[in-house]
Amino acid sequence: MRSFKLIQIGDIHFPEAKEKRNYDYKDHGFPRDLADICSPNPIQFVMRKILDIITNKFDSVLFTGDLTSYGDISGYINCLKYLKDSIFFKLSDPSKEISVVPGNHDINSSACLKDTSGIYDKFQPLLHQWQIINFDVLSVKDFRKVTIKNCFDCSANIYSINSCLGCWEKDYLPEAVRDKISIFRNEYHKDVDSKIFFQLFGVQLNTPAFNADDINKLSTDIQNSDNIIFPIVLSHHNILPQTSPRIEIYTELINSGFSRYSFLSCNRPIIYCHGHIHKASVEIVQHPDYVNSKLICISAPKLSNGFNVIDIQYNSQHIPLGCIIYFYDFSEGILKLPKEIRIPFHNYIEFEKTPNQDLLKIVNLVDKSGGSRFTALRDACATKLDRKPQIDSLANLLLEAEWFGFVKIMDRSADAKSWQIKRLL
Repeated sequence: MRSFKLIQIGDIHFPEAKEKRNYDYKDHGFPRDLADICSPNPIQFVMRKILDIITNKFDSVLFTGDLTSYGDISGYINCLKYLKDSIFFKLSDPSKEISVVPGNHDINSSACLKDTSGIYDKFQPLLHQWQIINFDVLSVKDFRKVTIKNCFDCSANIYSINSCLGCWEKDYLPEAVRDKISIFRNEYHKDVDSKIFFQLFGVQLNTPAFNADDINKLSTDIQNSDNIIFPIVLSHHNILPQTSPRIEIYTELINSGFSRYSFLSCNRPIIYCHGHIHKASVEIVQHPDYVNSKLICISAPKLSNGFNVIDIQYNSQHIPLGCIIYFYDFSEGILKLPKEIRIPFHNYIEFEKTPNQDLLKIVNLVDKSGGSRFTALRDACATKLDRKPQIDSLANLLLEAEWFGFVKIMDRSADAKSWQIKRLL
């Protein structure tokens, strides 16, 4: 089928990721250099697979933020250099093929302790580094929209939006103690490195938030866009609470409910890509008042643990039918065969919006009791429809019928001629 392929890269946390090794290092008397040599470096293995996918076929690379840790600008710079040397040089049009958002760990928390700092000033060092390499791809203020139409005439809008507006802002204590505590905090920061300061004071200021006007404008743009252009939203923070209980202050996206409702009210399928929780997962939210709503939230793991590939599939009328998510997992030191999750965007009730009479005729030829073999179904087309479809044409019609829930292809990964098709309706 026609498809649009995305590579979703989660938190990188450079330079720690470059130094990480997959081993159980307990004998600290053993030479570290020898242990490093005989143990895999996760990011190298993961990047090799990403490069292989980029070389073959892809349409966009999404970076979910946290390129570094503890607001370390030198780590951010080194990460950009690493990405430029390993990925960016392979791209023909980086300004369209790359989308990036800030992560909370990319921000220097000390920049937010100044009363004169504007809400967006803390992102300027990050923007400056992207400008140095001439890549205008980082979304900070407003939202960034990139429209891509690939060689299969499949179209998608990629919206990047900053979820870190409240991260590391000052917490305003009661006036009676505010000045004294601020003096102590500022003095303490002079005596410790950023990592220690971040751990002691950062969690209470780490408040993710969207600009509400940006969410309204983004949702309006999605509502007004053609239904053949699929919307993909990229941000750093999860719009739903993580599955494991989190015992921290002000760490959830404070206007996530408002944002979710805004996306759902667009009344169409939307993919929301994020990182931050260091876990590969997918969750789907729908709303009964908006029957066509489907907010598909996809989280990418830390890059050293893997990455995601999202394959959006379209029919011959260029209507998006569904997506296949491939989770590439390197968490145990071996890059496993990707776990695959299929998510249809529509169901048979919504089929009337994209009527395809050939599809319905072929579905009606599938045996209701035991199903039909592909070759037998093709022969039935020749007998009852007075024409024998090409193998690829019939395969694509059956795949489309499966996305709408009319049939189930029992051995989809095999050659089409050996498919067994089960009728569901």
